Amino acid sequence: MITPPAASKIRVETDWADGYVRLILPTAKAGVVRFAISIFLLCWLVGLAAGWIAAFRQLTSGGKAPEPFLILWLAAWTIGGAFGFSYLWRLLRPTVPETLVLARCSLIYDTGVQPVSFGYRGKD
Repeated sequence: MITPPAASKIRVETDWADGYVRLILPTAKAGVVRFAISIFLLCWLVGLAAGWIAAFRQLTSGGKAPEPFLILWLAAWTIGGAFGFSYLWRLLRPTVPETLVLARCSLIYDTGVQPVSFGYRGKD
């Protein structure tokens, strides 16, 4: 039987019939900072979308030939928006704990989904 230390938050699940021991390591606390950054990023993405729509309308309105700068600007804002959305998803997605499964013939490690870290936290 595997037992973690008394103050440990690690959970141990055993299934001797199937022949495995699963160690579940809890995730770190995400904190309130991620929500403040998420709100800022969401507002930034709304502003970016408004600028993108205005530039797209100007390009597709017809009339004179499109300016190369506007085309490059629209492409850069599209890429920036994609990065912004992916980072917002990373901030708001749920966390999943790490697991280590000791099976009869294998060792399985799942890194889980850790919250986004904002700098060095040092030793507690």
